[in-house]
Amino acid sequence: MEQAYVVVALFVLALAWLIWRAARQPSAPPPPFSKVRPPAPVKPEGLDDSAELDATPPTYPRQSQEQARGPLDTAGSLPELVGVDVETTGFDPAHARIVQIAAIRLKVTANQGAKATFCECGRLVTYVNPERKRIGATQIHHITLHDVENAPTFDALTAQLGELLQGAVVVGHNVDFDLRFFRASFARAGVEFPQIAGTYCTLHNARAKLSLPDYKLATCCQALDIPYKPHEAESDAEAALFLCGKLSSTRRS
Repeated sequence: MEQAYVVVALFVLALAWLIWRAARQPSAPPPPFSKVRPPAPVKPEGLDDSAELDATPPTYPRQSQEQARGPLDTAGSLPELVGVDVETTGFDPAHARIVQIAAIRLKVTANQGAKATFCECGRLVTYVNPERKRIGATQIHHITLHDVENAPTFDALTAQLGELLQGAVVVGHNVDFDLRFFRASFARAGVEFPQIAGTYCTLHNARAKLSLPDYKLATCCQALDIPYKPHEAESDAEAALFLCGKLSSTRRS
């Protein structure tokens, strides 16, 4: 009987020693972490609705000083202005879709030299059904699938939006971005894009006339005391119009 106890004790000691030895063996080092950059989005020949949304916003060249001149920098009759902004599911209009539009049109009611008075003559502010399940960066634009599921599609808005854009100077912060989406969306709807009188980019003009740490719309509005609620299409369009007026009366710093 005692021999049996001795055998069991030896077995337990041997097992404990094996466990202790295994624990002291250095484990294999983990593989080094590597961050893979996603490929840059490429605009395809045709539209592929199943394509992944692009992750990196495109960059645009700065305008020259002559291109940066705005509609209120020139003498003569002043054109009607339309402030625009879009919220989208991504950055590439070949793949992404508009989920919110704001277009606010102003006309001149009085023009006394360098000072002009405008009044609103049209406004379109609406969510847009992108006809897909992906809504994009909700954490940025705060728009959900629930917001857009019963909203009109872009095709249903082309007549009203086209009327607001027709013959006006289009104003926006990085207005090329908005126009790229408008043109792509009109083309998908099979509707000719309206004839516009020109563009006024508040981003490019702010870079030309102001000295700021950055030229985000929020920064420009704060510097010039313009009320602004970030990443909301209506607020962005209104702020762009206010900023257009302020920049047009500001000399280059």
